[in-house]
Amino acid sequence: MIRYFPLLLAAVLCAALASSCGSQHHNDRPLTIYDTAVLMLKEFVREGPDTNLGIKNFDELDHLILRRDYGVQVYLLLEDSLVADDSVIHIDHHMLKMGRRIYPVFYHNQLRSTITFDSTPKGWHPTVFDDSNVFVEIQEAEAQLTSTIMATDVKAAIAKMEQADSAKDSTAHAVLVAPSLHDYVVFRHTEKGDYFLPTKDLKREMAENYPGTEKDGKLAPIEKADFFRGLRKHILATRSRHKRMASMNRR
Repeated sequence: MIRYFPLLLAAVLCAALASSCGSQHHNDRPLTIYDTAVLMLKEFVREGPDTNLGIKNFDELDHLILRRDYGVQVYLLLEDSLVADDSVIHIDHHMLKMGRRIYPVFYHNQLRSTITFDSTPKGWHPTVFDDSNVFVEIQEAEAQLTSTIMATDVKAAIAKMEQADSAKDSTAHAVLVAPSLHDYVVFRHTEKGDYFLPTKDLKREMAENYPGTEKDGKLAPIEKADFFRGLRKHILATRSRHKRMASMNRR
């Protein structure tokens, strides 16, 4: 199962696990909240074993690494706000930063799990332990992106970002939670603007309102403004369909 933790309980467990490590050091450096979160993940697997956390066997537990440089921020789409914006000009006004980040956990170079952290007045705390589906979606979308003929300047901007110092939390990717869509929507920051990364599931769900293009079976990345215009049409169409169904059920 997915493990959810209220922030207060997460803070207590983090403190307890850190204290149980004695010196509160990890590999000759102070134990961080991210180290403690990985310790919590290991405990959940040992207790379970919880197969939905992505770990295949106990032998992997000693080699798990949380990659902060691959972390993604989470935004919530304010759908009512977007629907009311006929011109779809003020795009960023429709995206609420949730104070939440998702980080991947690797076994060597193999993706295994994710840990979600929420921001609090006392810092970041782990709240959700899950499988790696969101990062699988990112990898699949990136594969589509790199195999598609894109503008040279966009490719160059992405390449430059990938060569940047990875010591800090990465802001290359982010995910958007849209209530009218079933899955996360992944987008990528570049110097030339934000591009939403395409997936076949996204195209299938948005149907005729999908704003992207396809060349030789490969989906092209979608500019931010184009995506939001298409998403607004999808939301309006979905709401209209629900109203018709509700009206029919009342008859």
